[in-house]
Amino acid sequence: MQVRLAYGHHGLDVELPDDRVIRSLSYKDAEPLAKPARELESALAQPIGTVPLADLATGRSSACIVVCDITRPVPNELILKPMLAILEQSGIPRDKITILIATGLHRPNEGEELIEIVGPDI
Repeated sequence: MQVRLAYGHHGLDVELPDDRVIRSLSYKDAEPLAKPARELESALAQPIGTVPLADLATGRSSACIVVCDITRPVPNELILKPMLAILEQSGIPRDKITILIATGLHRPNEGEELIEIVGPDI
């Protein structure tokens, strides 16, 4: 059975023995958000099950944001920009905000990979 694995930037095609494959799992199609930045700002202002980020940050002197490493395709720049703005507006200076790249057991991400993870402005 020919299977395409989500590996690297372009995927990896592999051939698996048919008698070893029980079934292949896949994601359900989802309609993309028309305005993802607006949806994110709304979620940060009115989250489910907790107070808004601005309320959590008020009165704090520092913050740490954890993001996935290069192995996970996450739109971190889209997410981080409004989060950083909220933290700064709440009184936490940029130099007191740490962005932690969660590598787990993976190798460190450095140089161009860091730019790919968080964007060139961050």
